[in-house]
Amino acid sequence: MKRLKPTEEQRNVIRRVGEEKNLKIEAFAGTGKTTTLELITKAYPFKRFLVLAFNRAVAEELQRRMGKNVHATTIHSLAFRYLKRYELLEGELVSDKRVLLSIIADRFKMEAEDYAFLKLVLDSFEAFCNSSVSISEFDEISLSKIVAENRELLKRFRSFANGKHLFSEVAEFVSIIYKLMMEGGIPFTHGFYLKYFSELVDEKSYRWCDCVLLDEAQDVNPVQIKIIEKMNPEQFILVGDRHQSIYGWRGAVNSMERFNFPTEHLTHSFRYRTDLPAVLANRLLGLWKGEEKNLVVASSKKRLDTTAWIFRTNLELILNLAEKDCVFR
Repeated sequence: MKRLKPTEEQRNVIRRVGEEKNLKIEAFAGTGKTTTLELITKAYPFKRFLVLAFNRAVAEELQRRMGKNVHATTIHSLAFRYLKRYELLEGELVSDKRVLLSIIADRFKMEAEDYAFLKLVLDSFEAFCNSSVSISEFDEISLSKIVAENRELLKRFRSFANGKHLFSEVAEFVSIIYKLMMEGGIPFTHGFYLKYFSELVDEKSYRWCDCVLLDEAQDVNPVQIKIIEKMNPEQFILVGDRHQSIYGWRGAVNSMERFNFPTEHLTHSFRYRTDLPAVLANRLLGLWKGEEKNLVVASSKKRLDTTAWIFRTNLELILNLAEKDCVFR
């Protein structure tokens, strides 16, 4: 197996992991974030790491690359397995919102003209599940605060005529849906079981791990942050790029800016072969986001000149190749 040779920045990160209780790693695009995580876990073989990845494919790759002292998973998977293990989930999972809409409409004998309201209720339910608000604290006031932070949802609320009582009505329906999902009366959603898990999780359940590593920390939502804080890990390391926070529209918050931890930076990108992308990125980040660190191209190898064509359909691609007398290889 090829031995990984850390860069100077990666060596600094590894050293700080051994010195700090909590640490934040700001990693520009292509700077070897996954490799850095692997180096950290291998540098401390006696530490037990829980690595929380953004999606299942990334979690599986991390698990494959790392040692026996690492358990890599997603937060959703962590929650689902916990609730299933203790038989706390009733009913079936539903991923298609249209199916759930139909089931709820049928249960409450709603007519077609009520669907706009019901869609608003389901979107509000999802926003509640992504929030840090507990079900015991949830009411029309907390719902109004959740909605105020979601621009698109706020527009939807304002489009309804009965605005005065709307928050109260929607909050009541959201609470009923949550209770029905708990009892198995209707299928549950991914958002529900994550919220349910956040109500139950405590630090006693995760004393087996010495360190929680959160990958893509710029795109987690408040309920995921609440889960990690309730786990109260002995050491908490966030890894991400605050400039790549792109899921604000679905309730994500930029944890790279939320937590005031000691910080290390990864700035040497292995993704580029010329300096031009880095120069452009540095100008944009410096001008629009006030970034003081510069992205640096780690490799000086020249990229071969290539031409890329992008087409809307396969037919356009084939016709263009025929016109240019190209040969398939």
